[in-house]
Amino acid sequence: MKTEQIMLVILINETGSISAAARAMMHAQSNASKMLTTLEDELGYRIFERTHNGMMLTPEGEEFLQYAKTVQRSLEGMMQIAHEEPRVRLAVISYAYPFTERAFAKTFSRKLYDRERANLSLKLITMIEEAVMLLNRGHADVAVLTCYIENFRTMRSQFIRNNLDCMVLGQVPLYAVFSKDHPLAKKDGIFLNDLSQYPCITNDAIKEGNISTEVEKMLSNTRIRIQMRPGEGRYEIMRNSDAYVLCTPYSREELVRNNLTARKVPGSDRYIVVLTKNEKKNDEIFMDFAQNLKEEYEKWVETL
Repeated sequence: MKTEQIMLVILINETGSISAAARAMMHAQSNASKMLTTLEDELGYRIFERTHNGMMLTPEGEEFLQYAKTVQRSLEGMMQIAHEEPRVRLAVISYAYPFTERAFAKTFSRKLYDRERANLSLKLITMIEEAVMLLNRGHADVAVLTCYIENFRTMRSQFIRNNLDCMVLGQVPLYAVFSKDHPLAKKDGIFLNDLSQYPCITNDAIKEGNISTEVEKMLSNTRIRIQMRPGEGRYEIMRNSDAYVLCTPYSREELVRNNLTARKVPGSDRYIVVLTKNEKKNDEIFMDFAQNLKEEYEKWVETL
């Protein structure tokens, strides 16, 4: 079966005759008739009934035509590819960092806004395992996450085994953030034992394997622990209770705006890590995003 025979069937159905279809394909009628007969012999059934009123589809021909039109659409799509700008993709997954969102927006504004064909996405995640899985399955191009320093060597080996390039963007500790009216606000520094007495708000990323053993022990001794993503709900809880948030540092502006203060948690330093597939790391769009990420990270650090 040849593509030309499939197109002939479509044209015969549209024009109602072999002669008209042959003219459209710039073939002699005898050649078109032979092409149709050869196709029907190959299939083992008649596609058309030859009648006084023209060529009429048989029941088998009706079904064949549906497949033929699918082939036609596919062929048109294949031809269109050559005339279209290649589709660019930037799929970013990240912990809830403001600098990632700003870098993503900057990359779109500077590099992708004028593209006719581009797939862009920014999705929040909370687990390293989720990031590795999405990168391996091709559902993401780059991941921005944190890794506890003491575990970094082990995690880096895991990244390498998964064909992932790993870049350390910077180093940040965890902070305890609470209302300025909180009992701990009167202290210049805090100890882990101080924190265990109060309700603790975290997100899913603050868990075993991604924090120090000491912080894990403190959390296990905490009487009330609340897991929730960043947002107004956290501020509301801190305003109306002695709960605190264990998190990546808030900006000074955010602390002032919400009448909050923050204290560094001892022994909690973590790396902020950027992961991408090795075959993607030299892509123009990734390199542009990585540069924007570095710039926005440095700006973010200055606000702390």
